[in-house]
Amino acid sequence: MNRRKHVRWVTLSRVITCSPGQEIGWVLLTNRSEWRYQLQPSATGTSITHIRRTPRGESRFALLFTQALLGGQACHDAELEQGMNQGLGRIKAIVEALPSR
Repeated sequence: MNRRKHVRWVTLSRVITCSPGQEIGWVLLTNRSEWRYQLQPSATGTSITHIRRTPRGESRFALLFTQALLGGQACHDAELEQGMNQGLGRIKAIVEALPSR
């Protein structure tokens, strides 16, 4: 469930890749965007990258919805990037709070 001020909408997704400890990815059925979390070993632990891309472009419905209700694509893209960074920050805080092994 997504919301922005008074606008609420449901997002349906399908998992397209799942490699435990390496990557999970899904495609949003409503707008065709692909989202992924990729994990890579690093010198200090694990590096995680969050990717959003639209290899097939945005659906017509998504473009109209974004323009009419979310302030346009540039505004929505900036909001998505901010949300992705917040999500990565939450994951980092959770992992760093785990007891050391």
